[in-house]
Amino acid sequence: MKKIYTTLLAFSIAVGASAQFTSAPAQKSRLVDNTVALGLPTETPSVAATGDTINGLYWDFSDQNAWTFGNAGTPSANWEFTTTGPYGDFSESYGALESTTAANGWAMFDSDALGTGSSVQDAWVQLANSVDLTGYSSVAVSFQQYYGKFNGFSYLEVSTDGSTWTTFEVNGNQGNNSSTDNPDLVVVNISGAVAANPSTVWIRFRYEGSWDYFWQVDDVAIVEGATNDLAVTKVWHGDINAAFEYQQIPLDQAQEVVIGVASTNQGGTVQNNLVYDYDISLGGSSVASGSFGATNTILNSTSSDTTWYSTGYTPSALGTYTVTVTVSADETDELPSNDQGTSTFKVTNFIYAHDDEDNIEFQIYGGLDASDSPNEYKAAMYYEIFSDVTLTSVQTAFGANTTTSSCYVEVFDAVNDQSFSNPLVTEVYDLQNGDISSGANINLVNILLNDGDGIDLLAGGVYLISIGNTGAGEDLWILASDGDDDRAQLRYGPFGAGSAIDWYTGYTTSPMIRANTDPSVGITENEDVSGLSVYPNPTSDLLNVAFVSKDNQNITVNVFNVTGALVQTEQRTVKVGQRNLITFDTEKLSSGMYMVQLVGANSTVTEQVVVR
Repeated sequence: MKKIYTTLLAFSIAVGASAQFTSAPAQKSRLVDNTVALGLPTETPSVAATGDTINGLYWDFSDQNAWTFGNAGTPSANWEFTTTGPYGDFSESYGALESTTAANGWAMFDSDALGTGSSVQDAWVQLANSVDLTGYSSVAVSFQQYYGKFNGFSYLEVSTDGSTWTTFEVNGNQGNNSSTDNPDLVVVNISGAVAANPSTVWIRFRYEGSWDYFWQVDDVAIVEGATNDLAVTKVWHGDINAAFEYQQIPLDQAQEVVIGVASTNQGGTVQNNLVYDYDISLGGSSVASGSFGATNTILNSTSSDTTWYSTGYTPSALGTYTVTVTVSADETDELPSNDQGTSTFKVTNFIYAHDDEDNIEFQIYGGLDASDSPNEYKAAMYYEIFSDVTLTSVQTAFGANTTTSSCYVEVFDAVNDQSFSNPLVTEVYDLQNGDISSGANINLVNILLNDGDGIDLLAGGVYLISIGNTGAGEDLWILASDGDDDRAQLRYGPFGAGSAIDWYTGYTTSPMIRANTDPSVGITENEDVSGLSVYPNPTSDLLNVAFVSKDNQNITVNVFNVTGALVQTEQRTVKVGQRNLITFDTEKLSSGMYMVQLVGANSTVTEQVVVR
């Protein structure tokens, strides 16, 4: 199935949208324009190399005279030496670089503090004197860093004459509004830039962009690199070019696994006859395997390859699948530890999702903060439908900073309504007690469509599901994970040139906007309570039972296993019209089916749930 690019292509090629939405602890946002292009994924020639430090070429920034600053930006803004870390409004909350020799200080470019969205920053910190690499044909530069990315680029550059530079992008695969580990060890193969074994070599770290967070660098060394070293740098389990990659997919929507793999020649010599071996496993047991040739079977030093392969295998059982890909060539690899990469996804009963529920970070996405703009704002995700199904609810999780009392959900037919102007359904949802997530407690909320009767989605269709704010000045935050590379994420708002309001793509977070096709999800009415909702279902952590009492009474909620044994229970005295939330911890329960029974003064109602 092809992506729906007919309308969005004009937006994404001409002007995309990006916003500096910070994840905890910084919770601010700013909007800028950003050019985004569609195309095959590329990988940064940032490499792992082995060997000893060459001729003692190591710098911990204790000798500041060993480095010089330069810039070509407007306005000018220089790197600096520091022992305290960044201090910009957004960057200061990230903290200082925790490098090995942090006590000696390090070099930093605090883009956030040194410019604004209209600035053009281009600055570097450079070795003051050249070094001699005569006799060394395989060379790498290693350093420790802490980098926060928004709208800029970070480069290691190498010169043999002090004026002409070879550029290596360091953090090319990092998404906007994310940061590296602290510290993050980077090793870049520069063999191609110094292939003639020059006696004069300079290196420098250069930041370029309009407005970023920061880049902190320390413990720089020039080391002897590996001669033969292939590395897998990325594995995909879905065709992100012609379709989409999902982290969860219902069994009735499962399709053939299309593997994508990117690899880089991180050694100093040519690698011949690249081959990829793959294995697809379910719960640790292999269900499919094979091999396929690389697109670029001959790979020069620092060059990369991206290859796509249709495996012919379609998942047929529930569970977690792991796709493992290993690269090899004719040459014997000196670092086999980086020859392999993996990608995982889940086949579920009813949940369709782009976000990765195993990402414990769950970045809080602040783009639904309408206090920054009087305009309507929406976040949305694409979903392909391969078999007719009824969408009963949209599942999400509200962030801790949410202050609004309501939001709304829309579902669009992305094939027949490419302007997304005529939603198939619109639901306004009033947040209830217990809906908002806090810390590690992620509360999954199902927003019912048509009172749980849902809407029919047809095979061959592509649908866009969005969540938006209901009014200006309302703070609506939803959780998210790192974005897929498939451009499934859209935003609606004033993000174009001149604050043009429209739909835009090119984002690097996947908001938790999930399609739920569970027919049992709904609101149950009986003599004692109204608005009974048992969620999330399935669950692997907390199970919530929400309801409104119709009378002053004693309510008992029981949880039974499949044998009828009572495993948990709670009693509560409630008042008429009172909204109640009872939460059970299911972490210690075995996986399987359970029955949740609510016993009131006049009646009993039972709901079936799955614990994973």
